[in-house]
Amino acid sequence: MGTTTTDHNSILSASTLHASSTSGGGGVFDWTLEGGPAGDAAQATVTAMDSTATLISNSSKNKSKFQFYFSWTQNTDAYLVAISLAFGLGNLLRLPRIVALNGGGLFMIVYICITLLFGIPLVFLEIGLGQFCQQGTTKLWHAVPLFKGVGFVKLVASFLMSIYYPMLMTIALFYLIWSIRGPIPFDDCPKNEEDLNSLFQVTTIMSIGGQGEECLRSTILTPNQTDGPWFAVYIAFIFFIWCIFCLCLFKSISSYRLSIYFLTLPTIACLIAVLVNATKRYNSEKGIEMLTNIDWSQLLNAEVWYFATTQMFFSTHTGFGNIITCAGKMYSKTNAFMIAVSYIIINLTTGIIFVITVFLWIGSTYESNSVVLSPEIPEIFVPNLIYDASVKYIDDLQGLWASLAFLVLLLAGFISMVALLYSSILSLVQESERKIKWWHIVMAICGVGFSLGVLFILQPDIEILHMLDHYVIGRMVIASTVLELIGFSWIYGGDTLYKDFEFVLGQKLNLIWRYIWVITPIFLMAMELLSLVKLPLDGIGAKQDHEWTYAIGWSIYLTTWFIVITVGIRQINAQVDYNFTDKFLSSLKPSIDWGPVDPICRHRWKQWGDQYSLTGRRDFTLSRRGTRDYTHCVRAKASPVVMTQNMVDTSQPTSSSEHDTDQNSNEPFTINVQNGLNDNSSNGPFTLQANGIIGGRQMPKGRYWRAIH
Repeated sequence: MGTTTTDHNSILSASTLHASSTSGGGGVFDWTLEGGPAGDAAQATVTAMDSTATLISNSSKNKSKFQFYFSWTQNTDAYLVAISLAFGLGNLLRLPRIVALNGGGLFMIVYICITLLFGIPLVFLEIGLGQFCQQGTTKLWHAVPLFKGVGFVKLVASFLMSIYYPMLMTIALFYLIWSIRGPIPFDDCPKNEEDLNSLFQVTTIMSIGGQGEECLRSTILTPNQTDGPWFAVYIAFIFFIWCIFCLCLFKSISSYRLSIYFLTLPTIACLIAVLVNATKRYNSEKGIEMLTNIDWSQLLNAEVWYFATTQMFFSTHTGFGNIITCAGKMYSKTNAFMIAVSYIIINLTTGIIFVITVFLWIGSTYESNSVVLSPEIPEIFVPNLIYDASVKYIDDLQGLWASLAFLVLLLAGFISMVALLYSSILSLVQESERKIKWWHIVMAICGVGFSLGVLFILQPDIEILHMLDHYVIGRMVIASTVLELIGFSWIYGGDTLYKDFEFVLGQKLNLIWRYIWVITPIFLMAMELLSLVKLPLDGIGAKQDHEWTYAIGWSIYLTTWFIVITVGIRQINAQVDYNFTDKFLSSLKPSIDWGPVDPICRHRWKQWGDQYSLTGRRDFTLSRRGTRDYTHCVRAKASPVVMTQNMVDTSQPTSSSEHDTDQNSNEPFTINVQNGLNDNSSNGPFTLQANGIIGGRQMPKGRYWRAIH
């Protein structure tokens, strides 16, 4: 069949056909032209006249199975990236340590309640803001320019964590490699059988802190002045770890997604194996007795409430900016509420499982029922406990089980670090307006992180870790979260935030979230003030830190407020107004750049706001849809369209020439569009006048049809 034309002086382009058929709900692709003197039917396909039509015509032949598979894999990637943070170091290393050293079962109950009550709203808020803004944590503050410094505080907190975690990962890597080498206890560590047996029978671990702590002090934590080879081993290990970080982030999102598959799934498998092995160890049930022995009088202890609150941020990664960043880039089209609830439930489940595993190790290691754990270096309590439990555990596969436990910590560290570094790098790229290449920033951050990691190990007993953990990061994240909630729920406005979230979700939002977001900063401020009044400012409990430790720690924390105030003043001066008062008020209002980045999504958001302002009604047909969503929607809804040409003068033959005559220009013909999805009901008719007008719109002359072979 050759090229076919008609004698009508009108055009039906692919995009015109699309507009006509979608108004009736049908899809667009192949159509049939019926007519001519003998009633012959000519099949044709509209030639692609623009990019959208090209997408339509190309996808009509390759849809269904591939689209289903592509959609399924996208959703799997999104949920896997979201829940991968539940297997981070904050949940698998810090949480068991805080539970073991701060009341056991009672602390766990308080932590679970705080995480459910405030963790879900905070994660929901960050995911919703990330999906709405579609940018990093610093660009988020176009909503309230005065608080832009909060985004930089989150960036600093993420970078400090990026120094903190690799040092712990280096210790886990040392234990892992030496466990594989065997035997346990290590030949390089001091061994005294009498001291070792007495260690496992004591009721209090005070200064020595366990066999693992002594092992580290005589090996990888040996001061470099006394033992250069061990310092070289530490440098080699931390260099290897930072090289892996580079590989996981070198190609931005694609590298991140691929690394999540290789990190999260093995972590889950190893975690299950370690838990099963811990339950089979002799005397392990005593650990569960310790965990379930609850002293309800500790509910009045300020340390329990404050440490449970800060632990929520470390476990859930809220307040660091990586959830906001990933929500806008990785799982921007998934349901924000469902991801938030699923993530918190999986996070709590994972944390509880590993806490139980740690207490099983405690029960199988120390023979007393009333062990008081007080290690001298609390930040490395869990890896040292794994070593002590492996020394006590006599089995042919002793080294294998120890290696799996240390591997869990190492993989958890990579999961946390990739998320933290990704959000930091993306924010720096966006702030530089993409003038600096992604891989340049990756190499620079990895180089600085490696250098600081080497520098900080020079301090005995890695007190830098204690300073960052106790004085800086937790308080910095709480402060930035309080300001974030005040900025959005109080200044940006609860009503406006409420409407934006309904636009993101495409459905009505329960009013309870609005009230929780208003109350949460009050609770967090109360916890912060309680810690300043009730907790010692120079240590934990009866243990007092060195003067330089808490002096530098508090100084770094105060830089949080310095950053917020400095950036806020700069934002006030940047406003175009006549006096300071007007500039200050303008800095509290959204800037012109605020809103979704995607142009189609932004246009729909503007329409949503206008519709709501005029009528007070929510038009959920203007749901959050972007450019890519539009093209995918066009592909997915493609269906056959039947066109019937009814000629007044059917004896007029159809011209096969490219130059049509206008002798039948006054004759109309009718287009009947059939829905090809579930039924064959007509969605028309639409009438195209011979003068080239359709729906009151003048169409260009000429018509091009391409035959189906």
